[in-house]
Amino acid sequence: SHHTHLCVLTFKSWRESRWPPLRVQRFLMKRKSCEEPASESKRRKTMASTSSTGDIDEDHQSRQLAVYGRQAMGKLRNCHVLVSGMDGLGAEIVKNLVLANVGSVTLHDTKDTQMCDLGAHFYLKEEDVGKNRAAVSAPRMQELNPHVRVKVFEGELTVEALGAFSAVVLVGGSEEFAVAADEFCRTRPDKPIAFYRASVNGLAGRVFVDLGDEFVVLDPNDLPIKTAIVANILQGGHVSCVEGERVEFQDGDMAVFSEVEGMEELNDGKERRLVNCTPHGFDIEGGVEGYSPYTRGGIVTQKKVPVVLHFRPLAQVLEEPGELIMADLSKFGRPQLLHAYFRALDQFAAAHGGELPRAANDEDAAEVFAAVRALAEKMQCFEADEAVVKELAFESRAVLNPMAAFFGGVVAQEVIKGATGKFHPVVQCLYLDSLESLPKGAVPAADRQPQGSRYDAQIITFGKALQEKLLALNVFLVGSGALGCEFMKNFAMMGVACKAAPEGASEKQELGAGLTVTDDDTIEKSNLSRQFLFRNWHLGQGKSKVAAEAARGMNANLRVQPLEERVSPHSEEVFDDAFWQRVDLVVNALDNVKARRYVDSRCVFYLKPLLESGTLGTQCNTMVCVPHLTENYGATPDAPEKRVPDCTLHNFPHNIQHCLSWGRSDFVGLFEAMPQCVAEYIKEGDKYLERLRGDKISDNEINEKLEKIEVAVKALPSSFADCVRMARLRFEELFVNRIKQLTFTFPEDAKNDSGVAFWSPPKRFPHPLQFDAQDPEHMRFVVSAANLFARVLGIQVPSTSAAAEARAAANVPEEAPAENRDLAYFRAELAKVDVPVFTPQKGVRIKVDEKERSTPRPVGSSEVEERFKKLPPPSALPFPKVAPEDFEKDHDWNFHMDYVGSLGNLRARCYQIKEVDALQAKLVAGSIIPAIATATACATGLVMLELYKVVNERGVGTWNTVGDYRNSYVNLSDPLFTMSDTTPPAKSESRTVKVFPDPIGHPEYFEEEEVVAIPNPHTQWDRIEIRLENPTIRQVREHFASEYGVEVVSITISTPAGKAPLLFHSAMKKTHERLDEPIVAAFERMGKTTVAKPYVLPDVYATKDGDDVDFPTIILYYR
Repeated sequence: SHHTHLCVLTFKSWRESRWPPLRVQRFLMKRKSCEEPASESKRRKTMASTSSTGDIDEDHQSRQLAVYGRQAMGKLRNCHVLVSGMDGLGAEIVKNLVLANVGSVTLHDTKDTQMCDLGAHFYLKEEDVGKNRAAVSAPRMQELNPHVRVKVFEGELTVEALGAFSAVVLVGGSEEFAVAADEFCRTRPDKPIAFYRASVNGLAGRVFVDLGDEFVVLDPNDLPIKTAIVANILQGGHVSCVEGERVEFQDGDMAVFSEVEGMEELNDGKERRLVNCTPHGFDIEGGVEGYSPYTRGGIVTQKKVPVVLHFRPLAQVLEEPGELIMADLSKFGRPQLLHAYFRALDQFAAAHGGELPRAANDEDAAEVFAAVRALAEKMQCFEADEAVVKELAFESRAVLNPMAAFFGGVVAQEVIKGATGKFHPVVQCLYLDSLESLPKGAVPAADRQPQGSRYDAQIITFGKALQEKLLALNVFLVGSGALGCEFMKNFAMMGVACKAAPEGASEKQELGAGLTVTDDDTIEKSNLSRQFLFRNWHLGQGKSKVAAEAARGMNANLRVQPLEERVSPHSEEVFDDAFWQRVDLVVNALDNVKARRYVDSRCVFYLKPLLESGTLGTQCNTMVCVPHLTENYGATPDAPEKRVPDCTLHNFPHNIQHCLSWGRSDFVGLFEAMPQCVAEYIKEGDKYLERLRGDKISDNEINEKLEKIEVAVKALPSSFADCVRMARLRFEELFVNRIKQLTFTFPEDAKNDSGVAFWSPPKRFPHPLQFDAQDPEHMRFVVSAANLFARVLGIQVPSTSAAAEARAAANVPEEAPAENRDLAYFRAELAKVDVPVFTPQKGVRIKVDEKERSTPRPVGSSEVEERFKKLPPPSALPFPKVAPEDFEKDHDWNFHMDYVGSLGNLRARCYQIKEVDALQAKLVAGSIIPAIATATACATGLVMLELYKVVNERGVGTWNTVGDYRNSYVNLSDPLFTMSDTTPPAKSESRTVKVFPDPIGHPEYFEEEEVVAIPNPHTQWDRIEIRLENPTIRQVREHFASEYGVEVVSITISTPAGKAPLLFHSAMKKTHERLDEPIVAAFERMGKTTVAKPYVLPDVYATKDGDDVDFPTIILYYR
C-alpha cells in the first residue's frame, strides 16, 4: 500500500538533487576541533555498557532496529531519563523517548495546566486545567509503550536527586538551576549523567548538550558500512576494484581485508587506512611491501572508527559559546544573536520572579534588548538586531506546536545518542528561529494579547487574524501513517480546520471542507513504534479512522473526515472537481514516488499549495510548493533506482542482498503467482484460455501461466506428506541440481573469451549443499515450504502433540491457519522421500551477462492450445481450495520470512557468503525502510512552519534576495540542519533550438528552429482556459487561430486508460471528415469512453508562421 508510513519512503523518493553532498555536509559542520580517534583505554572508560535485548519486541521495534541495531537498542533499555518541564516541548520529548523504547522516563513539573498549554501539549484536556501537568500526562504517555516505565517525580527537584538518572532533560527553568544541575551531572565519579537543556519561546528554540569531558561516539553517522570487491592489488599497494561497482571509500577510512588469495597477509583482520580514494580504487597506507603476490579475490569492509568528543560545562558555554551550528545560511550571525537573546531571556526571568516578557510589551522587550546589546558588546561576534530581538521578546511566552515538534525530535535524538554512543551529538548548542512565518505587516499589540484560549500561543505570536484563518482552513492530508499521525496531532494543536459549525447547522460536512484525511492501509504491530496515535487494541483497523478519532480526542472541534480511498486516477470520482475546489491546502504524508507525483499533478492542475516531506532513518526533508511562486514536486526527476542484473540474482550473487532478493522472487513465483493461476483455472475451466485471450494477453504470457499450472499438476500433492516431499525436492533443485549444472557448464578453472578466469570477482564459485535433516536451516526451509504448499493448495495439515506445542511456542494466533512444526514428524517423512540423482547436461545455456539479449522463443497459438488440452480437467485436481499467499513480512508465524530467509541463507552458504539472522533477513527481503519517531517529529514541525507562511501569503526571493519559504534537509545523526530558499518554477520561453537531422551520419550538422511560447513566458502552473459551448473540432481550430494566431496541426485527447485517439491532423485527410463533429462526441466515440466532467484536456500541436508552438496545459470547457 502506498500509504504505509514510514513514510517515506524508499530513498529514491527523496529529492537528492536538493541536498548537499556528503562532503559539503561534513564541511559545514566544521566539528573536527572537538574530535579525536578513541584509544582502546578511552573506549573502555566511557563506552556505555551493553544490555540484553531479550525484552525488545522485534515485531514492534523492527523499523527502529533497522536504524540503531540490537546493541544500541539494548543500551536504550538501560537508559533512565528525567524530563523536567512538561509544556508542549516536554511532551514531545517524552513521547519520542517512550516510542524509542528507553528503560524509563520520569516526568517532573511544578506547574499546573492552563488553557494555553492545550495548544502544544497533546495529552492535556480542558478538564485538566488546574492539575499538575506531569501527573496528568504520565498515564497517557504510558499507553504509548507498555515496555517503558513512565513515572512522576513528585516534590521539589534538587540537584542531588538527579543522581538517580542516566540522562536529565531540563525544559525551561532558571539558568541558575541549570548551571548547578549540569555541573552535578558532569562530575559524577563513575560516569557522567547526560545533561540537556532546551526551550521553545515563540518562533525560536534552543538545545544545549553536555555529555562530559570525554564521550566516545561509537558510530559517528548513519551511513551504511562501505564495502568493495577487489579486482587487483599491485605490489605498490594500489587496489583496483571490480568494474560496475562504484567505490564509496573516502581518504582516511579504515578497512579490513578478507578472502584475498595470494596476498594472504592482508587477511590478518587488522584495520588499514585507505588513501588516494577514487571511484575505482584506492591505496593502502604504508603499502604492501614484502607481501606475497596477489592472485585473485578479496573483499574490503569499512571499519567505523569511534571518536572522542570533549564537552564543556554549561557555565563556560554560556560565556563562550564557541562555534555554533548554522542551519540557515541566509541568517549570518543569527545563532550568536539567539545565544545572547536566550541569555537575556533567562536574566529577565530571574529578575521578574520567573516570568517571561509580556505579550507584545514594548517595555519588557526593551529590557531584553538592552541585555542583548550588552552581550553583543562583550562577545564582539554579532550585531544586536533590535527588530529581531524585540519581536522574539514579544512572543517569548508562546510554546508553539511546530517548534515543540521540531525541537522535541532533536532533543529526544540527542538523549538516544548519549545513551548509545550511536551517531554524533550536537556540540554543544543548536539555535533556530522562523521569523519568516510571521504575517507580512506588523500586528497591532492589542491583537496579540492572550484570550484565555487554547490557541493563545499562536495569538501572542501571530495575532487573532491568523488564528481565524487556521480555524477555517480546508486541508487535504494524504496518508495517516507515521507522518500522518504527527500532522493530525499538529492540526489539532494549531486549530487547523477547527472552526465550530454555526449553531443549528447540519452536522453533515461536505467532502473537502475541514480536514480530509485518507489512507487505505490498516494498522500493524510494527507501526506502533512511531505512529503514535495507534495502540495495540487498534491492530487491523483502518489507519485514517483511528487517527481521526484520536485527533478529535485532542481537540473536539477538529472537523475531520476520514476516508479509506487511495488517491489515484481510479478515485477521481471521489476526489472530484468540487472536492479540490473546496480544499485550500494539501499535505502529503506518503511513502512512494508514484503517489507523490500523482498528488503533485493534482495540486498543479487545481493550483493548490502542497507541503511535501519524507523521512529515511535519521534523515528527513521537507519541500513547499506554492502555485506560481515555487517549482512543483514533480519538476525535478528523481534519481533512477539501482537495479541488480538478473544474471547476478539468478546465477552469480556476491552479497546477502542478492540471495534474499532471489528468495523473495522465488516466494512470489511459487506461492503467489502459481496458486493464482491454478485458482483461476479451477474456477474458469475450459473458458480459462478464452478469457486470457480476451484480455489481450500474448501467447508467450499465456504459456508461462500454463507452465505454472503444470508445476502443481505434476507434483499432484494430495496429502501433507506429499507437501513435505515437494519441499525436499525443492531443496534439491535449488541448492544441489542448479549449482551442479552451473559448475558443470562453467568449471572452476573456466576462462572467458578473453582468456580471463571466468570466476573472477565479483563472481563467487558455488558448491552444492548436502541435505542434512539435523541442520536447523535445512529444516527451516523444508518446514516452511511444506506448510506453504499445503496452505496455498488447500491440503489438510496433520496435528500432533509436538506440533501443538511448537505452535504455541511460536506465538501463532488462534485464528491462523493450521500448521505443523513438529520436527520429528518431518524427519520421519523426509526419510521416505526418494530423491532422484541429478546428472548435469551439456549444452545448457546460462545467461552470464546482462547485455546478452535473451529473447524468449516465440510461442504459437496452436502450441498454447495443445498445452492447454493436456491439462487435467479442474474436477480431477485434488486441491479443494487454492488460495495464493500475499507476502507479509511482519507476521513471523506465517512461514513467509522463514521460507525467504532460509532460502537466502542456504543460497549464501552455496556461494560462501555470510549468512544473516531473521531480523536482518526481514529488513532486506521485506524492503523495510528504517524509520524513527524523532525524524518524523522534526519533519512535521518544519512543515507546519511552512504552513504558517502559506496562510500568511509570504513571498519568495529574487536572484539577489532571499525569500521566506524554506526547503529543509535534516540528518539527526551527523547532526546536520540545512534550510534553503525555494526554487522558482522553470519558465518556458520563446527560444531557438538546435535540431540534428542525421545525428549518427553527420553529428556535426544541425539546423536552428524557433519555438514560440504562448503565453511567453509560462510555467507549469499556467494554463489556457477555453470556454465554448459544445464546440466542433473546426470551431476549436478557429478559436486558436483567432485568439493566438496559430494553425492547429493536430488534436488528441487522452482517455483514463492512457489511449489518445487522434481527433484531427492537417496532413491526414480522413480526419478532416470529423471537423464538424463536436470534439467531445468524437473523443467519446473514438476513445470508447464517456466524459462526465464539463471539460476536456486536449493536447494541441500548432505552428505560428511555420514555427512550433509551446502551450501550457489547455483546459477546454465545453459546457
